[in-house]
Amino acid sequence: MPLLLEKNENISRLKDEELFRRLFYQRHDSDIGLEKAAEALSLVYSFQLESENDFSEELKLLGKIVMLPPHEMYRFSKKLQERNLAQVRGIWMAILPHPIANRLACLALQNVPQSNVVKFINSNTEPRLLKSFSRRIGYLNDSKEAVELASLWLKADGVIDLLYKKGNVDLSISLLVNIAPIIPNEVITYLKQRAQLDATFLTRNNPNYISITRLLRSLAYEDGLFSQCFELLCSFALTEKKGKRTTLLEVYCVVCFSFIYQVHMQHWIGELNVLANLWSAKMKAKENLGMSYSVNH
Repeated sequence: MPLLLEKNENISRLKDEELFRRLFYQRHDSDIGLEKAAEALSLVYSFQLESENDFSEELKLLGKIVMLPPHEMYRFSKKLQERNLAQVRGIWMAILPHPIANRLACLALQNVPQSNVVKFINSNTEPRLLKSFSRRIGYLNDSKEAVELASLWLKADGVIDLLYKKGNVDLSISLLVNIAPIIPNEVITYLKQRAQLDATFLTRNNPNYISITRLLRSLAYEDGLFSQCFELLCSFALTEKKGKRTTLLEVYCVVCFSFIYQVHMQHWIGELNVLANLWSAKMKAKENLGMSYSVNH
Protein backbone atom coordinates (compact mmCIF):
# COMPACT_ATOMS: atom_id res chain seq x y z
CA MET A 1 0.00 0.00 0.00
CA PRO A 2 2.76 2.61 0.74
CA LEU A 3 3.94 2.17 -2.86
CA LEU A 4 0.57 3.43 -4.05
CA LEU A 5 0.71 6.70 -2.10
CA GLU A 6 2.46 9.91 -2.97
CA LYS A 7 4.69 11.65 -0.46
CA ASN A 8 2.69 13.23 2.38
CA GLU A 9 -0.52 11.64 1.05
CA ASN A 10 -3.06 10.21 3.53
CA ILE A 11 -5.00 7.08 2.53
CA SER A 12 -8.01 8.18 4.60
CA ARG A 13 -8.49 11.14 2.26
CA LEU A 14 -8.74 9.04 -0.87
CA LYS A 15 -12.19 8.44 -2.30
CA ASP A 16 -13.28 4.85 -2.89
CA GLU A 17 -12.99 5.14 -6.67
CA GLU A 18 -9.50 6.61 -6.51
CA LEU A 19 -8.35 3.98 -4.02
CA PHE A 20 -9.79 1.21 -6.17
CA ARG A 21 -8.01 2.45 -9.30
CA ARG A 22 -4.68 2.71 -7.49
CA LEU A 23 -5.02 -0.82 -6.13
CA PHE A 24 -5.99 -2.12 -9.55
CA TYR A 25 -3.50 -0.31 -11.78
CA GLN A 26 -0.62 0.13 -9.30
CA ARG A 27 1.06 2.94 -11.29
CA HIS A 28 0.51 1.14 -14.61
CA ASP A 29 -1.30 2.77 -17.53
CA SER A 30 -5.02 2.18 -18.02
CA ASP A 31 -5.87 -0.94 -20.01
CA ILE A 32 -9.46 -1.43 -21.17
CA GLY A 33 -8.84 -5.07 -22.06
CA LEU A 34 -7.47 -5.82 -18.60
CA GLU A 35 -10.48 -4.12 -17.02
CA LYS A 36 -12.94 -6.15 -19.10
CA ALA A 37 -11.17 -9.41 -18.31
CA ALA A 38 -10.97 -8.64 -14.59
CA GLU A 39 -14.65 -7.76 -14.51
CA ALA A 40 -15.61 -11.02 -16.22
CA LEU A 41 -13.34 -13.15 -14.02
CA SER A 42 -14.79 -11.51 -10.90
CA LEU A 43 -18.30 -12.64 -11.78
CA VAL A 44 -17.43 -15.99 -10.23
CA TYR A 45 -15.84 -16.83 -6.90
CA SER A 46 -13.24 -18.96 -8.64
CA PHE A 47 -12.58 -20.37 -12.09
CA GLN A 48 -10.46 -22.97 -13.81
CA LEU A 49 -7.65 -21.26 -15.71
CA GLU A 50 -6.61 -24.04 -18.07
CA SER A 51 -7.36 -27.66 -18.83
CA GLU A 52 -4.96 -30.43 -19.78
CA ASN A 53 -4.62 -29.46 -23.44
CA ASP A 54 -6.26 -26.07 -23.77
CA PHE A 55 -7.76 -23.05 -22.05
CA SER A 56 -10.52 -24.14 -19.68
CA GLU A 57 -14.17 -24.06 -20.72
CA GLU A 58 -14.84 -21.75 -17.78
CA LEU A 59 -12.27 -19.24 -19.02
CA LYS A 60 -13.76 -19.40 -22.50
CA LEU A 61 -17.30 -18.84 -21.23
CA LEU A 62 -16.35 -15.87 -19.05
CA GLY A 63 -14.52 -14.39 -22.02
CA LYS A 64 -17.63 -14.70 -24.17
CA ILE A 65 -19.60 -12.60 -21.69
CA VAL A 66 -17.27 -9.62 -22.28
CA MET A 67 -16.38 -10.62 -25.85
CA LEU A 68 -12.71 -11.40 -25.26
CA PRO A 69 -10.99 -14.46 -26.83
CA PRO A 70 -9.53 -17.19 -24.59
CA HIS A 71 -5.87 -16.31 -25.22
CA GLU A 72 -6.54 -12.70 -24.15
CA MET A 73 -8.39 -13.83 -21.03
CA TYR A 74 -5.48 -16.09 -20.16
CA ARG A 75 -2.91 -13.32 -20.68
CA PHE A 76 -4.88 -10.86 -18.57
CA SER A 77 -5.36 -13.49 -15.85
CA LYS A 78 -1.61 -13.85 -15.58
CA LYS A 79 -1.19 -10.09 -15.46
CA LEU A 80 -3.67 -9.87 -12.58
CA GLN A 81 -1.73 -12.57 -10.78
CA GLU A 82 1.50 -10.59 -11.23
CA ARG A 83 -0.19 -7.62 -9.55
CA ASN A 84 -1.32 -9.80 -6.64
CA LEU A 85 -4.95 -9.31 -7.64
CA ALA A 86 -5.43 -13.02 -8.31
CA GLN A 87 -4.38 -16.15 -6.45
CA VAL A 88 -3.88 -19.64 -7.80
CA ARG A 89 -4.45 -22.95 -6.05
CA GLY A 90 -3.79 -25.89 -8.27
CA ILE A 91 -5.91 -25.52 -11.38
CA TRP A 92 -8.11 -22.84 -9.79
CA MET A 93 -7.74 -19.07 -9.83
CA ALA A 94 -9.70 -16.39 -7.95
CA ILE A 95 -9.69 -12.60 -8.10
CA LEU A 96 -8.75 -11.27 -4.66
CA PRO A 97 -9.18 -9.53 -2.31
CA HIS A 98 -12.94 -9.96 -2.34
CA PRO A 99 -13.83 -6.25 -1.93
CA ILE A 100 -12.02 -5.58 -5.22
CA ALA A 101 -13.59 -8.64 -6.86
CA ASN A 102 -17.05 -7.54 -5.71
CA ARG A 103 -16.53 -4.07 -7.15
CA LEU A 104 -15.30 -5.50 -10.44
CA ALA A 105 -18.29 -7.85 -10.59
CA CYS A 106 -20.66 -4.92 -10.08
CA LEU A 107 -18.93 -3.10 -12.94
CA ALA A 108 -19.26 -6.16 -15.15
CA LEU A 109 -23.01 -6.30 -14.59
CA GLN A 110 -23.25 -2.58 -15.35
CA ASN A 111 -21.19 -2.78 -18.53
CA VAL A 112 -22.59 -5.99 -20.02
CA PRO A 113 -26.20 -6.29 -21.24
CA GLN A 114 -28.23 -8.57 -19.00
CA SER A 115 -29.20 -10.58 -22.07
CA ASN A 116 -25.55 -11.45 -22.65
CA VAL A 117 -25.09 -12.64 -19.07
CA VAL A 118 -28.26 -14.76 -19.29
CA LYS A 119 -27.11 -16.17 -22.62
CA PHE A 120 -24.06 -17.78 -21.03
CA ILE A 121 -25.10 -18.13 -17.36
CA ASN A 122 -28.31 -20.16 -17.28
CA SER A 123 -29.78 -23.50 -16.27
CA ASN A 124 -27.58 -25.25 -18.84
CA THR A 125 -24.34 -23.83 -17.42
CA GLU A 126 -21.94 -26.28 -15.79
CA PRO A 127 -23.07 -26.66 -12.12
CA ARG A 128 -19.75 -25.72 -10.50
CA LEU A 129 -19.54 -22.44 -12.40
CA LEU A 130 -23.21 -21.72 -11.80
CA LYS A 131 -22.76 -22.12 -8.04
CA SER A 132 -19.62 -19.99 -8.13
CA PHE A 133 -21.49 -17.25 -9.99
CA SER A 134 -24.44 -17.36 -7.57
CA ARG A 135 -22.08 -17.13 -4.63
CA ARG A 136 -20.58 -13.92 -6.01
CA ILE A 137 -24.00 -12.47 -6.80
CA GLY A 138 -25.03 -13.02 -3.19
CA TYR A 139 -22.46 -10.44 -2.06
CA LEU A 140 -23.58 -7.70 -4.47
CA ASN A 141 -26.48 -6.26 -2.51
CA ASP A 142 -25.56 -2.74 -3.66
CA SER A 143 -25.87 -3.70 -7.32
CA LYS A 144 -29.34 -3.21 -8.81
CA GLU A 145 -28.25 -5.35 -11.75
CA ALA A 146 -27.37 -8.23 -9.40
CA VAL A 147 -30.69 -7.90 -7.58
CA GLU A 148 -32.59 -7.90 -10.89
CA LEU A 149 -30.71 -10.97 -12.08
CA ALA A 150 -31.32 -12.85 -8.82
CA SER A 151 -35.02 -11.97 -8.98
CA LEU A 152 -35.14 -13.24 -12.56
CA TRP A 153 -33.78 -16.58 -11.38
CA LEU A 154 -36.79 -17.02 -9.06
CA LYS A 155 -39.46 -16.37 -11.67
CA ALA A 156 -41.37 -19.12 -13.43
CA ASP A 157 -38.96 -20.76 -15.87
CA GLY A 158 -36.08 -18.86 -14.30
CA VAL A 159 -32.80 -20.65 -13.61
CA ILE A 160 -33.81 -22.02 -10.20
CA ASP A 161 -37.29 -23.02 -11.33
CA LEU A 162 -35.98 -24.78 -14.45
CA LEU A 163 -33.36 -26.69 -12.50
CA TYR A 164 -35.99 -27.81 -10.00
CA LYS A 165 -38.26 -29.01 -12.80
CA LYS A 166 -35.37 -30.87 -14.44
CA GLY A 167 -34.77 -32.77 -11.20
CA ASN A 168 -31.59 -30.88 -10.26
CA VAL A 169 -33.14 -30.06 -6.88
CA ASP A 170 -29.90 -30.00 -4.86
CA LEU A 171 -28.36 -27.50 -7.27
CA SER A 172 -31.47 -25.31 -7.28
CA ILE A 173 -31.45 -25.16 -3.46
CA SER A 174 -27.74 -24.32 -3.41
CA LEU A 175 -28.33 -21.41 -5.78
CA LEU A 176 -31.31 -20.27 -3.72
CA VAL A 177 -29.21 -20.20 -0.56
CA ASN A 178 -26.44 -18.26 -2.30
CA ILE A 179 -28.63 -15.47 -3.68
CA ALA A 180 -30.88 -15.19 -0.61
CA PRO A 181 -28.84 -12.40 1.10
CA ILE A 182 -29.69 -9.86 -1.63
CA ILE A 183 -33.38 -10.77 -2.14
CA PRO A 184 -34.55 -12.23 1.22
CA ASN A 185 -38.23 -11.31 0.86
CA GLU A 186 -38.46 -12.85 -2.59
CA VAL A 187 -36.78 -16.04 -1.37
CA ILE A 188 -39.36 -16.38 1.43
CA THR A 189 -42.13 -15.91 -1.14
CA TYR A 190 -40.53 -18.53 -3.38
CA LEU A 191 -40.37 -21.06 -0.53
CA LYS A 192 -44.07 -20.53 0.20
CA GLN A 193 -44.97 -20.92 -3.47
CA ARG A 194 -42.91 -24.07 -3.76
CA ALA A 195 -44.67 -25.49 -0.70
CA GLN A 196 -48.04 -24.90 -2.35
CA LEU A 197 -46.93 -27.02 -5.30
CA ASP A 198 -45.27 -29.73 -3.20
CA ALA A 199 -46.86 -30.76 0.10
CA THR A 200 -43.59 -32.32 1.30
CA PHE A 201 -41.39 -29.29 0.56
CA LEU A 202 -41.56 -27.79 4.07
CA THR A 203 -41.40 -31.13 5.88
CA ARG A 204 -38.74 -33.49 7.19
CA ASN A 205 -39.43 -35.66 4.13
CA ASN A 206 -37.64 -33.09 1.99
CA PRO A 207 -34.05 -34.33 1.48
CA ASN A 208 -32.91 -30.69 1.53
CA TYR A 209 -34.60 -29.83 4.82
CA ILE A 210 -31.29 -29.05 6.57
CA SER A 211 -30.26 -26.52 3.92
CA ILE A 212 -33.68 -24.90 3.95
CA THR A 213 -33.97 -24.68 7.75
CA ARG A 214 -30.50 -23.17 8.00
CA LEU A 215 -31.48 -20.66 5.33
CA LEU A 216 -34.61 -19.73 7.29
CA ARG A 217 -32.57 -19.33 10.45
CA SER A 218 -30.28 -16.87 8.64
CA LEU A 219 -33.12 -14.95 7.01
CA ALA A 220 -34.82 -14.51 10.38
CA TYR A 221 -32.21 -11.85 11.18
CA GLU A 222 -33.55 -9.69 8.34
CA ASP A 223 -35.92 -6.88 9.31
CA GLY A 224 -39.53 -7.96 9.26
CA LEU A 225 -38.90 -11.62 8.44
CA PHE A 226 -38.89 -13.18 11.90
CA SER A 227 -42.54 -14.24 12.00
CA GLN A 228 -42.50 -15.69 8.48
CA CYS A 229 -39.31 -17.65 9.10
CA PHE A 230 -40.64 -18.92 12.43
CA GLU A 231 -43.85 -20.09 10.77
CA LEU A 232 -42.01 -21.94 8.03
CA LEU A 233 -39.65 -23.57 10.52
CA CYS A 234 -42.67 -24.74 12.47
CA SER A 235 -43.89 -26.51 9.33
CA PHE A 236 -40.76 -28.66 9.50
CA ALA A 237 -41.02 -29.20 13.25
CA LEU A 238 -44.62 -30.33 13.03
CA THR A 239 -43.64 -33.22 10.74
CA GLU A 240 -41.18 -34.70 13.23
CA LYS A 241 -41.81 -38.25 14.33
CA LYS A 242 -43.91 -38.51 17.46
CA GLY A 243 -42.20 -39.47 20.70
CA LYS A 244 -39.13 -37.30 20.32
CA ARG A 245 -38.78 -34.96 23.30
CA THR A 246 -36.49 -32.45 21.65
CA THR A 247 -35.88 -32.25 17.94
CA LEU A 248 -33.31 -30.40 15.90
CA LEU A 249 -35.95 -28.04 14.58
CA GLU A 250 -37.34 -27.28 18.02
CA VAL A 251 -33.82 -26.24 18.93
CA TYR A 252 -33.83 -23.93 15.92
CA CYS A 253 -37.13 -22.43 17.01
CA VAL A 254 -36.18 -22.04 20.67
CA VAL A 255 -32.46 -21.35 20.87
CA CYS A 256 -31.96 -19.41 17.65
CA PHE A 257 -34.94 -17.13 18.01
CA SER A 258 -34.34 -16.59 21.71
CA PHE A 259 -30.93 -15.24 20.79
CA ILE A 260 -32.38 -13.04 18.07
CA TYR A 261 -34.80 -11.45 20.48
CA GLN A 262 -32.16 -10.84 23.09
CA VAL A 263 -30.45 -8.74 20.44
CA HIS A 264 -33.61 -7.15 19.01
CA MET A 265 -35.84 -6.55 22.03
CA GLN A 266 -37.61 -3.72 20.22
CA HIS A 267 -39.50 -6.39 18.27
CA TRP A 268 -41.02 -7.97 21.38
CA ILE A 269 -44.54 -7.34 20.11
CA GLY A 270 -43.84 -9.54 17.12
CA GLU A 271 -42.74 -12.29 19.49
CA LEU A 272 -46.01 -12.12 21.39
CA ASN A 273 -47.95 -12.36 18.15
CA VAL A 274 -46.01 -15.47 17.17
CA LEU A 275 -46.69 -17.12 20.53
CA ALA A 276 -50.35 -16.16 20.39
CA ASN A 277 -50.72 -17.78 17.00
CA LEU A 278 -49.02 -20.93 18.22
CA TRP A 279 -51.09 -21.19 21.39
CA SER A 280 -54.38 -20.57 19.59
CA ALA A 281 -53.75 -23.41 17.16
CA LYS A 282 -55.91 -26.47 17.63
CA MET A 283 -53.15 -28.87 16.67
CA LYS A 284 -51.60 -30.52 19.73
CA ALA A 285 -48.13 -30.51 18.17
CA LYS A 286 -48.31 -26.78 17.55
CA GLU A 287 -49.43 -26.14 21.11
CA ASN A 288 -46.51 -28.15 22.48
CA LEU A 289 -44.08 -26.29 20.25
CA GLY A 290 -45.47 -22.95 21.46
CA MET A 291 -45.09 -23.97 25.12
CA SER A 292 -41.54 -25.14 24.48
CA TYR A 293 -40.66 -21.83 22.89
CA SER A 294 -42.15 -19.86 25.81
CA VAL A 295 -40.53 -21.88 28.61
CA ASN A 296 -37.06 -21.90 27.08
CA HIS A 297 -37.21 -18.21 26.20
